[in-house]
Amino acid sequence: MGTWYSDGGWYGGYHYLFWIGGIEMLEENKSEQVESTEVLEEYERNYLPRAHLVGISTLLIAVLLCLLPPLYLSFVLGYFPGWDKVLAGFLMIASSSGAYWIVEPISYFPTLGVSGTYMSFLAGNIANQRLPAAAAAQNAIGAKPGTKKAEMAGVLGITSSIIVNIITLTIIVIAGVALMSVFPPAVQASFKYVLPGVFGAMFGQFAMTGWIYALFALPVGLLLSFLPIPAWLRIPITVFWSVFIGITYYERTKKST
Repeated sequence: MGTWYSDGGWYGGYHYLFWIGGIEMLEENKSEQVESTEVLEEYERNYLPRAHLVGISTLLIAVLLCLLPPLYLSFVLGYFPGWDKVLAGFLMIASSSGAYWIVEPISYFPTLGVSGTYMSFLAGNIANQRLPAAAAAQNAIGAKPGTKKAEMAGVLGITSSIIVNIITLTIIVIAGVALMSVFPPAVQASFKYVLPGVFGAMFGQFAMTGWIYALFALPVGLLLSFLPIPAWLRIPITVFWSVFIGITYYERTKKST
């Protein structure tokens, strides 16, 4: 499948993106797939440090670029509104969406993996584009969730979605106003169902691989959507409930076998 170079250089298209993620799968009893110890060591020694280095560097650069316009307006042109207003704005945003800063990385990481998490949080549109793309790529090659093969398949899917996203966004931004004016009102009104449709498709895809978990997760999600609780609490409650059910069911199944 290729030869690893001691310096971990970018040879052969980085070995088809690290041997399709640098993952070699071995068949065991024709049913279970175990990741090669040699490749896992290569992943830990060469791939993972580079992924963190590139990921952290690009995110820090993105943060700096995002701060440049307000810093320029505030301290060069003299339009600084005052620290009290800055703090008030921060607290307002943090109170409404601060929980997502913790919940989303934890919730998405099992599917996105290390590199996918860096790429997705830099590119944005995680729930409606990056996560479905990663899940679809993993499902296409039959990668088991949580494995390094699944992580690298997800990277390929996310990369493809970002490239397609940039191309389509460029076209849509240029011709977007004219395009929207052509659509009849009924079509424009239907756009609000796009995101729920994406979530429903993702739920159906994962439910097909573990329907017993879906039976417990779906009723809780539906119940929380009607209860008078803050919106930011619904996702973590559903996520951790599903994780609890999954672990409990797995342990009981393991004991029974």
